[in-house]
Amino acid sequence: MKSFFSFKRIFATVLGFFGIGALTACYGVEPNAYQENENFVYGNITDSQGNAIPGVKVYQNTSPENFVTTDSNGYYELNIDKDTSEIHIIYFEDVDGQENGKYQKDSILVDFSQSNIFNKDITLKKNNE
Repeated sequence: MKSFFSFKRIFATVLGFFGIGALTACYGVEPNAYQENENFVYGNITDSQGNAIPGVKVYQNTSPENFVTTDSNGYYELNIDKDTSEIHIIYFEDVDGQENGKYQKDSILVDFSQSNIFNKDITLKKNNE
């Protein structure tokens, strides 16, 4: 006779109770699925004193319309579609005017041939530095 309280049934009930089962059932997303289709650059942007700079536009050279803006903590995440080029120039441009000071535009070179995820923290200089 088969037991009504099988391990699978108990496990599914526990997962469902915590909402984990619903999340995996609804989304069905593989972990790191975005990594197969995109390159990813993230980090924090600060000034020379280590203060976060919100409102900085972050974009790549080949697709300036694909941009993000740093949040109140100076954090950004930029997804870049994979294409034939493995090397990209990432620009950091202060676009909020004098709200938190005016900073010089900067850029970095990112080579995605070894990895498609990079953590790049940036320090921007004020215009008068």
